[in-house]
Amino acid sequence: MKRKQIWKAALLAGTAGCAALAAAGEGLFSFALKRREKPMMAPGSFTMKFIPVSAEDFQNPRFEKDWWERHEGQPLSVLAHDGVRLSGTWFRQVQNPSKKVALLLHGYGGKGRHMQNFAQIYWERGYNLLIPDARAHGKSEGKFIGMGWTDRLDELVWLKEIIERIGEDAQIVLHGVSMGGATVCMTCGETLPAQVKCAVSDCAYTSVEDEFAHLLDLMFHLPREPVLSAARLTARLHGYYDFREASALRQVARSKTPILFIHGEADTFVPFSMMQRLYDAAPVSLREKHAFSRANHGQSLTYSPEEYIAVLDEWLSRYIRP
Repeated sequence: MKRKQIWKAALLAGTAGCAALAAAGEGLFSFALKRREKPMMAPGSFTMKFIPVSAEDFQNPRFEKDWWERHEGQPLSVLAHDGVRLSGTWFRQVQNPSKKVALLLHGYGGKGRHMQNFAQIYWERGYNLLIPDARAHGKSEGKFIGMGWTDRLDELVWLKEIIERIGEDAQIVLHGVSMGGATVCMTCGETLPAQVKCAVSDCAYTSVEDEFAHLLDLMFHLPREPVLSAARLTARLHGYYDFREASALRQVARSKTPILFIHGEADTFVPFSMMQRLYDAAPVSLREKHAFSRANHGQSLTYSPEEYIAVLDEWLSRYIRP
């Protein structure tokens, strides 16, 4: 009788444990990847307690608050490889035609509009601009956020669109921040058109799995395992990719494109140490890095605009013809 009771208790405990683990996996997947409003990095949001800055720090007086509205970009849309319709905005240099183009990629929970400070820098330097909304963000379709891995293939479609508009002599730079920075790294591991001359990856994570593990600890005080394994299984059941595939480290190791890695030393959301790992993984002749001492996540340009612009100008001068 006691043996039966022990087995019954063990079975119930095991069933309860499996149910709790399945719920944790579904919860992480839904929270992080299903499409919904995710003001993750906005002032006053849940994650702001991990980024100790005030709301005013998101806007530096060096930049025009209404730049986007004043320049009236042209809406664009393309079909991704899996049939998802992607939306973006195209800004063409009309008065001073140029073959230079910056493809600017925003971060998690954002939209293209949030890249306007970067847009202003490139625009002042004579670049045309293509600024997409990532899949499952803004006006772009998609049920699930790609975290850079699905997006890397989306960028191939946008690159083709740029070349069709500018011509075979286009000179393209990729520049992304946070999830956009990881997207840049993952995109550079693909076979890119010769028109892509260089890239800038600002505060990127090393892999989707690494970043989820970090945030599980930072935000929820949960262990990497078995929660991530449960979330990976949940993701596969939803038709999503395996998190282990989505490695910026492996992709930059394959890159034929020069990459400038930028990161804030005070970053708590994507650990500063991830930049060094990405830098070490990239081919020696195709890499550069720069750290900003006071900057937290995604805020190197906000904290130190003149230093950031100087670093960017020097990098671009190596690869983009005047």
